Amino acid sequence: MIISSIIKRYANNYESPLNIVMTQCDNKKFIDFLQNILPDQSKILSLEDTLFGNTVPDIIICHNKINYLDKCGYLSYFLHCPILIIDHDTKPSFIDKNLITNQSNSIYSIALNYDIYNSWGKQQNLVLAFDINNQSNVEQWHNLLYQITKIPFNLKPKNINNGETKKE
Repeated sequence: MIISSIIKRYANNYESPLNIVMTQCDNKKFIDFLQNILPDQSKILSLEDTLFGNTVPDIIICHNKINYLDKCGYLSYFLHCPILIIDHDTKPSFIDKNLITNQSNSIYSIALNYDIYNSWGKQQNLVLAFDINNQSNVEQWHNLLYQITKIPFNLKPKNINNGETKKE
């Protein structure tokens, strides 16, 4: 599965159908928008659908990093596939740390507006709203999805020393 996932992503062109594994999303307008901007024959799968391994995914979309980032990270590592985090809501007050530390470099994050962006400490790569009636916005999203599928998978180096100092 890893080899076929890598080969498919590198062989994709701008109009290639995309196979997206996606977490649950309460924003139905965004789901409709996403379904309308994807190339023909694209598939949107849930996390449970991927257990069967019958489709080679191009990208993983995480709509709720509080609940699903770890699962998406494991799946990304298993499939060597990039993750797109889409923040739909402002950061809840009970979250006091950065959730994306020590994760894959293959994570790209978007906030849907500046209130969301500011609430999460301006950590997203991009602020991008969605509007199916705005052709420029549709092109931005389509291009972004295509570009993210081309991100090579790799892991951040982990520096775990358990508080010990290096002895020379």
